[in-house]
Amino acid sequence: MGSVSKTGVIPTPESGNLYTLTFKYSKTPNGYLGITVQVDQDGEIHEDPFIFSPQPTIKGDGFDINSVIGFNTDDISFAVSSVQALSGISIKANDETIQVLSDGALLPEAAAKGISYTKTDDNSGKLSLGGTFFSTFAGGIHEVEFTMTDVAQAEGTGKARIATPGLTDLAVYDLWLNTANFQVIVTDPALTNVKVRYRERE
Repeated sequence: MGSVSKTGVIPTPESGNLYTLTFKYSKTPNGYLGITVQVDQDGEIHEDPFIFSPQPTIKGDGFDINSVIGFNTDDISFAVSSVQALSGISIKANDETIQVLSDGALLPEAAAKGISYTKTDDNSGKLSLGGTFFSTFAGGIHEVEFTMTDVAQAEGTGKARIATPGLTDLAVYDLWLNTANFQVIVTDPALTNVKVRYRERE
């Protein structure tokens, strides 16, 4: 019984590719298929270190963080995640910066301001803003900024636009004609009849 050989050469193999050798043969009872792979060990080896360290991220929990979200009575929550363990979170709103998380733990000062953090694991958790946090907000649309850091000191940021109910500042008025346009932010979908009452200041 004779033998059949087939030789193939891949001159410049590239990493990340799958190379397949196809060999057709006759199915004889006593036959077999043998494959020999020869590797050139004299090739030059390059080692390039690659550090993968993306910044922590934040997104809306059940809503698009890029859209305006209205605060009514329920907490507004955000999902925070990181490849490295989270170390700190701070919030900036109404020209005030509040340190929420330090060394992975919720600070009492943040909890007193209506901010909570529910830890999923060292790398992720849920950040919630409650009624106490929004109690100092006037009616209108406010920008809330978030800054997250991990144990490797990588920093990620995010922003949310949150609408709080109430009368906004007068944007259009005419003192000569004694006219003014009032605007109200309503975040409760159950309200259908909203009225603005005003009185002349004595």
